[in-house]
Amino acid sequence: MVGLVFKPNAKILVAPLFLHEFSIAGDHTRPDIHKSTLRVFFQYVFIPSLWYVLPEFQTQINHETDDADVYIGFEIGRVLGGTTAYVKPGFGLNPDPANRRWGVSFGLRVPF
Repeated sequence: MVGLVFKPNAKILVAPLFLHEFSIAGDHTRPDIHKSTLRVFFQYVFIPSLWYVLPEFQTQINHETDDADVYIGFEIGRVLGGTTAYVKPGFGLNPDPANRRWGVSFGLRVPF
């Protein structure tokens, strides 16, 4: 996995991540894994309220089947001291059976 984070100013953060998964050992009766995933996040923080929006674009290519999936999510949240509360709806474009057609995530991020 390789990831970069760019923060051009206090309000904006851009983070592209690349992940490559592949089989090297294991049960030979199961299908091999050979996938590449690219995720790109763009965060904008509304200062001083500390509300933010964080759209995410994800594409995954299965090199075994030559299928490509795209997932788009849009996180909305607020920083509360050191904790972040968020909700993140999203949907898949042309997902294969192993990926999401839609989803909603919500929760708290608490540093420790």
